[in-house]
Amino acid sequence: GVIKGDMGQYGLYIKEVDGEKAVFEEDGAYWAFYVGEEYAMQGIDLTPIEDGKTYKLVYTVDNQ
Repeated sequence: GVIKGDMGQYGLYIKEVDGEKAVFEEDGAYWAFYVGEEYAMQGIDLTPIEDGKTYKLVYTVDNQ
């Protein structure tokens, strides 16, 4: 229940984390998923969790 989103063609599209919403259509905000310090190359639902690695979701705003 910590992560909420919708399934899309690339996997789970995260819309909310721990009650904090990111609505790209309103202000360009989205949740970026990182493995270590690198942007993940696949969706959170397709990424295996491995001991010793760190994972983070970062609230990000695309100002383009």
